Amino acid sequence: RSNELLKEYILSKRSNSEIYSELEDAANFTDFAILSTEKKSSDNYFVYAWVIESTYAFDTGVLSEQSGSSDPCRFELISENNTFKVVNADIPRDGGYYSEDINKLFPEYLREKIYNVHDDGTLNELRDSILDEAKDYFGIK
Repeated sequence: RSNELLKEYILSKRSNSEIYSELEDAANFTDFAILSTEKKSSDNYFVYAWVIESTYAFDTGVLSEQSGSSDPCRFELISENNTFKVVNADIPRDGGYYSEDINKLFPEYLREKIYNVHDDGTLNELRDSILDEAKDYFGIK
C-alpha cells in the first residue's frame, strides 16, 4: 500500500500540464525504488526513495522523451486510521547544495547507495520501467 500511496502523491504534485498542454500525444510517467524506511516515532515514518519522472510524446510513429527528472527523495508519512498519509517530501537542491542536502536529508548508511544508483542498476531499471509504461500507454509493441 505504501508504494501506491507514494505513486499517487508524486503524481498529484506534478504540474507539467502548463508546459505540455500544446502536445496532444504526450503523457507523464513515474516510478521509484524504495531505498529504506525509518520509524521516527509511533506514528511518524521516513521513506527514502529514488524517484524518476519522464514525459513521453508519441508523434508520427515515434516515441520520444520530452523531459525528465531523477532524484533521491525523503518522504515523511504519518499513520492515521490504519493507513498512511504523506505529509512532506524533500529532495536535494542542485549545484553546490546537493552534497550538503544529501547529508542533511539522508542517513549516513544510505548515502553510498544514493551516489551509486547510476552504477548499481537502480536507475536503469527505473528508466526501463517508465519506457515500458510509455510503450503500453501509446500501444507500442
